[in-house]
Amino acid sequence: MAVPLVACGGAAEQGTRTEVSVADGAADAARPALQLRGSPRTLAGSLTLSQDSAGVLRGTVAGESVARLLVQRNPRDEAVSRLCAALATGTREPVELPWAWPVDPTAPRLALRTIREGDVEGVRFVVPGTSARYVFEGLTRDGSQRVSVRWPVDADPAYPIPVGAADSVVEASLRPSVFALDSLVAALRFVTPPDGSWPTVPTERPLADARAVTDVRVIPVHPARLSIACHDVTLALPMLARADHMLKIPVEPGDVITANAGVAAGTVRLSFDEAPTVPEPPAREGVTRAAIEATTTGEVTLRVRLQVLPRVQRSRQQVLVRLQRTHPRS
Repeated sequence: MAVPLVACGGAAEQGTRTEVSVADGAADAARPALQLRGSPRTLAGSLTLSQDSAGVLRGTVAGESVARLLVQRNPRDEAVSRLCAALATGTREPVELPWAWPVDPTAPRLALRTIREGDVEGVRFVVPGTSARYVFEGLTRDGSQRVSVRWPVDADPAYPIPVGAADSVVEASLRPSVFALDSLVAALRFVTPPDGSWPTVPTERPLADARAVTDVRVIPVHPARLSIACHDVTLALPMLARADHMLKIPVEPGDVITANAGVAAGTVRLSFDEAPTVPEPPAREGVTRAAIEATTTGEVTLRVRLQVLPRVQRSRQQVLVRLQRTHPRS
């Protein structure tokens, strides 16, 4: 008998709103829909693939009508921006992701991992409850397609998973193995490899809370791994005034990292540790944009500082930081 993992919240199921970027949407529309090279092998045999007139690819298990795999065009909406920010940072904060299926957005996500293998990249986790399931949400390497996997899982009734169990315990206790399902995701291959190129120039867009993902760290150092699929992310950093936060961004020679920041009250000062030294701006003067071109393989460090008027503006605020990675000479 299958047993639920952990009871979870009961918020109403909901979807996400789509806001398509005209430029990106036109570029994606010009691309032919990607085709899987073959049916990926599963624990139950293989998935049967079908594609509808809209180009949505579905994978089903023999004897079932419910899709367990969906591949569809990237809508490039606010929810996909949040997915990219979650993927870039590995944040464990609650994030409303662009689910291919309606889902309870208040449900906890257990055993959160990043998968960056083969033709896809994304995040996987387990949603507990009476209908516990393995979930993967990601993108093809070029960012043109969303790839979604949902697979029912359960635990052995003789060995129930305790509330608050470590991720390793959750992973080891589930049937089928989450690692086998990870392998299924990593084994997805397309007839035409989804290889893209870096954008050559950053785009202008107002900072938006709806695109931001909160990233909280005990030590204020935030990883931000930008890829071709997720080259533009927005983070929401809870900050104290005059306490620097550092964003570590992997780069290759010729990459340009552009950062923009904003805050409701006070000012934000951005700087790259690797940039040439410049005169210090006047007290509490904001520097809301910074850019640097990488000359070596490694990482660059963006330093973010919140400045406020004492006893006038709150010393603890949320700062929005937008990062873009481009390669002008690609």
